[in-house]
Amino acid sequence: MNLKLTATHVKKVFNRRTIFDGISFAVESRQTLLITGRNGSGKSTLVKIVSDVLSPTQGSIAIEENGKAATAARRSLI
Repeated sequence: MNLKLTATHVKKVFNRRTIFDGISFAVESRQTLLITGRNGSGKSTLVKIVSDVLSPTQGSIAIEENGKAATAARRSLI
């Protein structure tokens, strides 16, 4: 199975405070993504957005399985 995770121009704002803006990346099966930053920089928030626990203020997260968009039910299993 070949998976691809793509984040495109992701932005998160809480109470008029921009946590991060313009985050974009693509990671495929067998690749590793390292998220670093100081306390309060939004690392956990980004992981929650990628995990579909939180919604981004702007931008999008896409998961593809074998070149096709993963359905919501399938995403929960991945």
